[in-house]
Amino acid sequence: MATSKSKADNKATDSGDAHEDFETVTVTREVLEETPARTLQLILAVNRSKPIRAAAERVGFSKAVRVEGWRKLNAVTGMDLSLDDEDEPAIDVDVATAITTLDATDEKLLAKIRATLQHTFPAEAKAVLKDLSAERGAASVLVVSTVLDRLDKLESTERGKAAIARLAERGLDVEARKRLLGLVRTASGDTGSDGAKGAKAASKKPEPEKASKKSEKSPAADDAEYLRKLRVLRAWFEEWSELLRTEISRRDYLIQLGLAERKSTKGKGGGAEEPT
Repeated sequence: MATSKSKADNKATDSGDAHEDFETVTVTREVLEETPARTLQLILAVNRSKPIRAAAERVGFSKAVRVEGWRKLNAVTGMDLSLDDEDEPAIDVDVATAITTLDATDEKLLAKIRATLQHTFPAEAKAVLKDLSAERGAASVLVVSTVLDRLDKLESTERGKAAIARLAERGLDVEARKRLLGLVRTASGDTGSDGAKGAKAASKKPEPEKASKKSEKSPAADDAEYLRKLRVLRAWFEEWSELLRTEISRRDYLIQLGLAERKSTKGKGGGAEEPT
């Protein structure tokens, strides 16, 4: 297996994803929808831990592979983050601190949005909070990133702008969103020098042309495309989670990767590895 990939190769793979389906992925929809959070945890564990990264590289988990997984994850979640082949792994303590902060933030963030919008802007509240709940550890990064992306999209309508203004009055203003995006970028291993990309992404407006094209699709077509992207991501996750298991046996490393659970403190059971 090749362990490096040029930017041209990445572009070719990008276009190829549009035609991939992976009908060999046969897990349930519930398991498919758990895959983005699990993929994020796996990539971040490899990115922030030097011992795990060294073991992963022995089975071909190169920077190019990490970028490929990140791109497939972006396709499902719509996260507007970059992770280039040239990026060096983030300093472990910075990544860990960012994840810890977001882990302590996501529940309060969702509660603030719900309390502020549920009665005066119910449609906007539903759009931002749909299928989201507070998570633990690396999964909280995906929750906060999804919220920020959805808040950006609200600004495409007048009522959405009014909802954003109301949230700003409650403390979730542009600066607060930029700060959260900076934490997401750090937790995701994107170590831009001055945060300019993050600031730009926080203030980015949705492109009207793209929005209009999306609105032309039927809900059934949108759902089918969403499931296809989930299957593409799941195929990547299954391949690399199995390969990592062949090289990594330390339980604490597997837990960091999301490939094993912590032993339950109640009773002697628990601690079994999660199926992939």
